[in-house]
Amino acid sequence: MNRRDFLKGTVASSAATALSGPFFLARAGAKEIRIGLTSSYSRIFWLTGKRLENGVRLAFAMSKYRDSVKFFAEDTQGKPPVAIEKAQKLIRKERIHFLSGPVGGA
Repeated sequence: MNRRDFLKGTVASSAATALSGPFFLARAGAKEIRIGLTSSYSRIFWLTGKRLENGVRLAFAMSKYRDSVKFFAEDTQGKPPVAIEKAQKLIRKERIHFLSGPVGGA
């Protein structure tokens, strides 16, 4: 899967959208669903980052896919260059299917 195909499939901006979107339904037959979370777990946005992670985890815990989800969380430190680096790492190394975040990276 190349970057362009990945970006086409991950247009969803939240877990609720992903649960109802065609991308998620196409991946439903996959053995494991890999979710990447890039958020600020330090500095000023730490609480928002933790709440985002808890919300995504709760959405999947309440779904029928709860047993087939694996989460990968990365701290962006509220810095745009770090957020890009962490997102690229999750996409390339961890081969995630869905990316959520970052918060306050502008």
